Amino acid sequence: MKKIFKNKDVKLWTGIFLLILIGWNISNVIRPLLGSDLPSAIVPIVPVATSSSNTLVIMEDGSLLGWGLNDRGQLGDGTREPRREPIKIMEDVAAVFTHAGTNSMIITSDGTLWTAGLRIEGLRNLFVRSVWFFTPLSPPNYDNLTKIMNNVITLSMNTSHDSPHAVAVTSDGGLWGWGFNREGQLGASPYSDSIRRPRRTLDDIVAISAEDKHTMAIKGDGSLWAFGSNWLGQFGDGNRNHRQEPTKIMEDVISVSTAGSRTFAITSDATLWGWGWGGLGLGSITEEDYPVRIMNDVIAATAHRSQNFAITSDRILWAWGSNQYGQLGDGTTEDHEIPVRVLEDVVFIAPALRHTMAVTSDGVLWAWGDNRFGQLGDGTTESRYYPVRIMEGLRVP
Repeated sequence: MKKIFKNKDVKLWTGIFLLILIGWNISNVIRPLLGSDLPSAIVPIVPVATSSSNTLVIMEDGSLLGWGLNDRGQLGDGTREPRREPIKIMEDVAAVFTHAGTNSMIITSDGTLWTAGLRIEGLRNLFVRSVWFFTPLSPPNYDNLTKIMNNVITLSMNTSHDSPHAVAVTSDGGLWGWGFNREGQLGASPYSDSIRRPRRTLDDIVAISAEDKHTMAIKGDGSLWAFGSNWLGQFGDGNRNHRQEPTKIMEDVISVSTAGSRTFAITSDATLWGWGWGGLGLGSITEEDYPVRIMNDVIAATAHRSQNFAITSDRILWAWGSNQYGQLGDGTTEDHEIPVRVLEDVVFIAPALRHTMAVTSDGVLWAWGDNRFGQLGDGTTESRYYPVRIMEGLRVP
């Protein structure tokens, strides 16, 4: 019987396959970045991003410094060496983001979105990374920064082990999502386990906050929308049904932050509202299926896992929630079910799992909480229960 595939046939088809792969990769690399045809971006300043193991800060000249663990190349300095002291990574940076300490995302002042570290989704050269072993191409290098999109103004991401995803807003109000979409947390249809390349899903978006399996978004008219998992009532719409289509929650919203099973929103009259399950700051662990009033005169609020922070109009920082590692900064390790006063003259807050960082109006960086990996940046591994001055000269929002 005649062989179906002769040696020369195998070589021929192997050569054709390799040429297709190489051609695909070349076109994948040279094509314009997504968002290149959009209006120029004006990027709001996000000066600090910190995780349980590393920290990124933007200095007043726009240079980006980083320190802490770097085992996944998440600092973007081209190595996997841990950094006990700050090291310069790049210049002309406007905003930084991180989650879970394994991935970093950076927006430069021209709106270009960069990423480094583990769980990199949506890259133009993702195909290169997946087939390098079978081609003459060089192996992938996860330690270097890689471009994703142009004209991005803000971003929110979650790199949890079972459903990592990210959402970005471009200069024209477009919402783009990539990563896991099993619960509809990207707002994209059809719903699939994973979207590898950023996909535009909504329009007229001005602010976003992404959590494990859901996302909250504010539209230009101040309406707040939610999509994805709602198993603990984190949407605040009165039930616990999942939403694979965006659902309107409330109006007149200027800021939103969601974490775990709870959500906080600030309305235009500076009222802080909260809902979901957990420590909302009401004096006990509660379940609220609809928004309830938490505080007045609030200009910023951030939720993170089991702790929460709010900045009032007089720039006083308030904190409540879990405090096992001193991450609330009140000098104790006692949990607080109502807001406690922590620090004055605060303009930005960046919480992590076991520690917290804040920037005051004079550009000084403060930190407190767990410091086992040197993530506070004070040159030690000693935990701090009060705010400690780390460095000055940060870019102020």
